[in-house]
Amino acid sequence: MARYVAFLRAVNVVGQNVLTMDELRRLLARIGLEGVSTHGASGNVIFDAEPPKAETRAAIETALRRRLRKDVVAILRTPAELARTVRAAPFDSESPKTPRRFVTFLADGRVGALPPATRPGDPEFLGSAGRDVFSLLTIEGGRFRDPTLALERAFGTKATTRSWRVVQDVAARARTR
Repeated sequence: MARYVAFLRAVNVVGQNVLTMDELRRLLARIGLEGVSTHGASGNVIFDAEPPKAETRAAIETALRRRLRKDVVAILRTPAELARTVRAAPFDSESPKTPRRFVTFLADGRVGALPPATRPGDPEFLGSAGRDVFSLLTIEGGRFRDPTLALERAFGTKATTRSWRVVQDVAARARTR
């Protein structure tokens, strides 16, 4: 068995694709994943499964598509991949005046040249580690431009974004569980 983390895109976002984490854990256990645990309510899942990773991802996406009647992207990382991302993060210490820190996980492919910020409020892409992209976002009036869509357009793959704090917490839990 191998340990994985799944970052699910479009689960429990703005009241859409609502799925309780208890229901999600039961659903993933029914498809054969073991030791399923969740972090937060937005589709961060830690579990054990038999490789290969691509088959596991497909099984998760199929189960969620059947339950929600919508496509949900599952982006998988191993604890070692997440640990490398955490070590590579280019973030300075955060204060209330600094932009918020995020990591966007790309489903497939390679990270190439990161798109530049062209308008006020655009994400500032700082760099990458593997298929994970670091960004700073300035949130004004509760609004910001989502880095996910810009990176999907730039690299032609699905993606999902998490706050830096969530990434650190999930990486620590995946390592110690």
